[in-house]
Amino acid sequence: MIKTDSIYNPDSNNQNTKNNIKTNDFNYGNNEDLLSEEFQVTKEDFNKWKAIRFGTENPEVLISNYHEWLITSRKPAYAIRDIFDEKTGSTPAPIWCFDRFGQSETIDALGNTYYIGGEYEDHYDPDFCIYNDIVKTGADGSISLYLYPEEIFPPTDFHTATRVGSEIFIVGTLGYCQTRKSGITNVYKLSLNDMSVSKVETTGENPGWIYEHSAEFDTENNEIVVYGGKIYQPEKNNFINNFDTYGLNVENGN
Repeated sequence: MIKTDSIYNPDSNNQNTKNNIKTNDFNYGNNEDLLSEEFQVTKEDFNKWKAIRFGTENPEVLISNYHEWLITSRKPAYAIRDIFDEKTGSTPAPIWCFDRFGQSETIDALGNTYYIGGEYEDHYDPDFCIYNDIVKTGADGSISLYLYPEEIFPPTDFHTATRVGSEIFIVGTLGYCQTRKSGITNVYKLSLNDMSVSKVETTGENPGWIYEHSAEFDTENNEIVVYGGKIYQPEKNNFINNFDTYGLNVENGN
């Protein structure tokens, strides 16, 4: 990545693709009130699938009636527990849900949509979790859930996800407190051909641990332009606003 000399103008006529950060106001198909019975989900299914998992492959495909129900309805963890009569905090680990903040939504040329990561609630909630999974909803109405090994693709939230051809570049994250590092900007790449994720090695000056920023693809310069957002400073344990603009060449990571 390189630091540019001027603030980027997102309204300029350069045919860039704007990425949108999702919050938990998502309502897929206006089906917020869908019940587990409609998807034939049982208490046994809940017990089987409620745990949060990392993938064993890059990617591992995991889909069930249980996951389809939650992806479609976006029910929060407390509501899921209430349906299956399990109290919040009664389990040592959070349960899986698709009601998330800081999740990116990116659409490809065929109309498929990719939802990446995001977090449920905050650290005070027993079901707090930052996810590293990816959900693809097809233009044909299909739903696919992809899991990844944590060492291949760490949990991510409040990142940007910018599509360049058949790839989506995932830049920045807030992440868990213990994972934040000074002078590092996380950059990963999702291949839409096989849904694998790989780390992008970058050179040059970077913004540091950036999140809640914006990113757009500059076709003329073949780079992703990153601007705005906040930067975490581990040495001071605080956050500062980002007033600079950075460019990431999608060919060489500079």
